[in-house]
Amino acid sequence: MNLDLSNISTEDLQAFQSGDLSKVSTEALQRLSRGSPAAPQQQPPANPKRAQIESYLSETDKVLGLTPGTSARQIQQESQWNPQAVSPRGARGLAQVMPETLKNLSSRFGRPLDPHNERDALEMHRELMRENLAKWGNEDDALRAYNAGWKKERWDNPETRKYLEIIKGGKK
Repeated sequence: MNLDLSNISTEDLQAFQSGDLSKVSTEALQRLSRGSPAAPQQQPPANPKRAQIESYLSETDKVLGLTPGTSARQIQQESQWNPQAVSPRGARGLAQVMPETLKNLSSRFGRPLDPHNERDALEMHRELMRENLAKWGNEDDALRAYNAGWKKERWDNPETRKYLEIIKGGKK
Protein backbone atom coordinates (compact mmCIF):
# COMPACT_ATOMS: atom_id res chain seq x y z
CA MET A 1 0.00 0.00 0.00
CA ASN A 2 1.39 3.43 -0.97
CA LEU A 3 1.14 6.03 1.74
CA ASP A 4 0.26 9.47 0.34
CA LEU A 5 1.72 12.00 2.77
CA SER A 6 0.85 15.06 0.68
CA ASN A 7 -2.06 16.06 2.94
CA ILE A 8 -0.14 15.63 6.21
CA SER A 9 1.95 18.49 7.59
CA THR A 10 5.63 18.01 8.35
CA GLU A 11 4.92 18.87 12.00
CA ASP A 12 2.23 16.17 12.23
CA LEU A 13 4.46 13.59 10.56
CA GLN A 14 7.45 14.39 12.81
CA ALA A 15 5.31 14.27 15.96
CA PHE A 16 3.76 10.96 14.84
CA GLN A 17 7.17 9.44 14.12
CA SER A 18 8.55 10.61 17.47
CA GLY A 19 5.57 9.08 19.27
CA ASP A 20 4.30 12.42 20.65
CA LEU A 21 0.72 11.89 19.55
CA SER A 22 -0.54 14.84 21.58
CA LYS A 23 0.99 17.13 18.92
CA VAL A 24 -0.55 15.32 15.93
CA SER A 25 -3.76 16.76 14.50
CA THR A 26 -6.77 14.47 14.77
CA GLU A 27 -7.15 14.23 10.99
CA ALA A 28 -3.48 13.36 10.46
CA LEU A 29 -3.58 10.80 13.28
CA GLN A 30 -6.60 9.12 11.72
CA ARG A 31 -4.97 9.02 8.29
CA LEU A 32 -1.62 7.77 9.57
CA SER A 33 -3.29 5.19 11.80
CA ARG A 34 -5.30 3.86 8.86
CA GLY A 35 -2.12 3.73 6.80
CA SER A 36 -3.93 5.22 3.83
CA PRO A 37 -4.26 9.01 3.95
CA ALA A 38 -5.79 9.10 0.49
CA ALA A 39 -8.63 6.74 1.39
CA PRO A 40 -11.97 8.44 2.03
CA GLN A 41 -13.18 8.24 5.59
CA GLN A 42 -16.17 5.92 5.76
CA GLN A 43 -17.47 7.04 9.12
CA PRO A 44 -16.03 9.63 11.46
CA PRO A 45 -14.90 8.28 14.83
CA ALA A 46 -17.41 8.81 17.61
CA ASN A 47 -14.81 10.69 19.62
CA PRO A 48 -11.55 11.78 17.94
CA LYS A 49 -10.01 12.75 21.30
CA ARG A 50 -10.65 9.25 22.63
CA ALA A 51 -8.93 7.83 19.55
CA GLN A 52 -5.84 9.89 20.43
CA ILE A 53 -5.99 8.68 24.03
CA GLU A 54 -6.34 5.07 22.90
CA SER A 55 -3.37 5.50 20.59
CA TYR A 56 -1.26 6.85 23.48
CA LEU A 57 -2.37 3.94 25.68
CA SER A 58 -1.48 1.47 22.96
CA GLU A 59 1.98 3.04 22.84
CA THR A 60 2.18 2.74 26.64
CA ASP A 61 1.49 -1.00 26.33
CA LYS A 62 4.29 -1.33 23.77
CA VAL A 63 6.80 0.80 25.69
CA LEU A 64 6.18 -1.04 28.97
CA GLY A 65 5.81 -4.51 27.45
CA LEU A 66 2.21 -4.89 28.60
CA THR A 67 -0.32 -7.14 26.93
CA PRO A 68 -1.96 -5.11 24.13
CA GLY A 69 -5.14 -3.41 25.36
CA THR A 70 -4.15 -3.48 29.03
CA SER A 71 -3.85 0.28 29.52
CA ALA A 72 -7.10 1.02 27.68
CA ARG A 73 -8.96 -1.53 29.82
CA GLN A 74 -7.46 0.11 32.91
CA ILE A 75 -8.74 3.54 31.93
CA GLN A 76 -12.15 2.06 31.10
CA GLN A 77 -12.30 0.38 34.51
CA GLU A 78 -10.81 3.27 36.46
CA SER A 79 -12.87 6.17 35.07
CA GLN A 80 -15.02 4.97 32.17
CA TRP A 81 -13.00 7.46 30.06
CA ASN A 82 -14.26 10.40 32.14
CA PRO A 83 -11.43 12.90 32.82
CA GLN A 84 -13.56 14.52 35.54
CA ALA A 85 -14.20 11.27 37.43
CA VAL A 86 -13.77 11.31 41.21
CA SER A 87 -14.01 8.08 43.19
CA PRO A 88 -15.61 7.77 46.64
CA ARG A 89 -12.06 7.32 48.01
CA GLY A 90 -10.81 10.53 46.35
CA ALA A 91 -9.01 9.17 43.28
CA ARG A 92 -9.29 11.62 40.39
CA GLY A 93 -9.23 11.83 36.61
CA LEU A 94 -8.89 9.33 33.77
CA ALA A 95 -6.24 7.34 35.61
CA GLN A 96 -7.86 7.71 39.06
CA VAL A 97 -4.79 9.02 40.85
CA MET A 98 -4.99 9.39 44.64
CA PRO A 99 -4.09 12.81 46.14
CA GLU A 100 -0.90 11.60 47.88
CA THR A 101 0.27 9.89 44.69
CA LEU A 102 -0.47 13.10 42.78
CA LYS A 103 1.75 15.08 45.18
CA ASN A 104 4.59 12.58 44.81
CA LEU A 105 4.36 12.49 41.02
CA SER A 106 4.14 16.29 40.76
CA SER A 107 7.33 16.53 42.78
CA ARG A 108 9.10 13.92 40.64
CA PHE A 109 7.91 15.49 37.38
CA GLY A 110 9.03 18.91 38.65
CA ARG A 111 5.71 20.57 37.92
CA PRO A 112 2.14 20.57 39.22
CA LEU A 113 0.12 17.80 37.59
CA ASP A 114 -3.63 17.92 37.08
CA PRO A 115 -5.35 14.51 37.25
CA HIS A 116 -8.28 15.94 35.27
CA ASN A 117 -5.99 16.99 32.42
CA GLU A 118 -5.92 14.05 30.01
CA ARG A 119 -2.26 14.43 29.07
CA ASP A 120 -1.14 14.65 32.70
CA ALA A 121 -3.34 11.69 33.64
CA LEU A 122 -1.91 9.53 30.87
CA GLU A 123 1.66 10.46 31.80
CA MET A 124 0.94 9.62 35.44
CA HIS A 125 -0.63 6.30 34.48
CA ARG A 126 2.41 5.39 32.38
CA GLU A 127 4.82 6.36 35.15
CA LEU A 128 2.88 4.44 37.82
CA MET A 129 2.73 1.30 35.68
CA ARG A 130 6.44 1.63 34.84
CA GLU A 131 7.19 1.93 38.56
CA ASN A 132 4.91 -1.00 39.46
CA LEU A 133 6.47 -3.23 36.82
CA ALA A 134 9.96 -2.35 38.06
CA LYS A 135 9.03 -3.10 41.67
CA TRP A 136 6.91 -6.22 41.20
CA GLY A 137 8.42 -7.68 38.03
CA ASN A 138 5.24 -8.86 36.33
CA GLU A 139 2.08 -7.46 34.78
CA ASP A 140 -0.43 -9.07 37.14
CA ASP A 141 1.23 -7.75 40.30
CA ALA A 142 1.76 -4.34 38.67
CA LEU A 143 -1.99 -4.21 38.04
CA ARG A 144 -2.79 -5.35 41.58
CA ALA A 145 -0.52 -2.60 42.92
CA TYR A 146 -2.18 -0.01 40.67
CA ASN A 147 -5.58 -1.00 42.07
CA ALA A 148 -4.80 -1.62 45.74
CA GLY A 149 -1.42 -0.05 46.45
CA TRP A 150 1.98 -1.50 47.25
CA LYS A 151 1.00 -3.42 50.39
CA LYS A 152 0.53 -7.00 49.20
CA GLU A 153 -1.80 -7.80 52.09
CA ARG A 154 -4.35 -5.45 50.45
CA TRP A 155 -4.34 -7.42 47.19
CA ASP A 156 -6.35 -10.46 48.27
CA ASN A 157 -9.85 -9.01 48.13
CA PRO A 158 -12.83 -9.35 45.78
CA GLU A 159 -12.40 -5.86 44.27
CA THR A 160 -8.76 -6.40 43.28
CA ARG A 161 -9.42 -9.93 42.00
CA LYS A 162 -12.28 -8.62 39.83
CA TYR A 163 -10.13 -5.68 38.67
CA LEU A 164 -7.39 -8.03 37.53
CA GLU A 165 -9.89 -10.27 35.75
CA ILE A 166 -11.45 -7.32 33.90
CA ILE A 167 -8.12 -5.76 32.92
CA LYS A 168 -6.75 -9.08 31.72
CA GLY A 169 -9.83 -9.37 29.49
CA GLY A 170 -11.36 -12.30 31.34
CA LYS A 171 -8.18 -14.35 30.84
CA LYS A 172 -7.49 -14.82 34.54
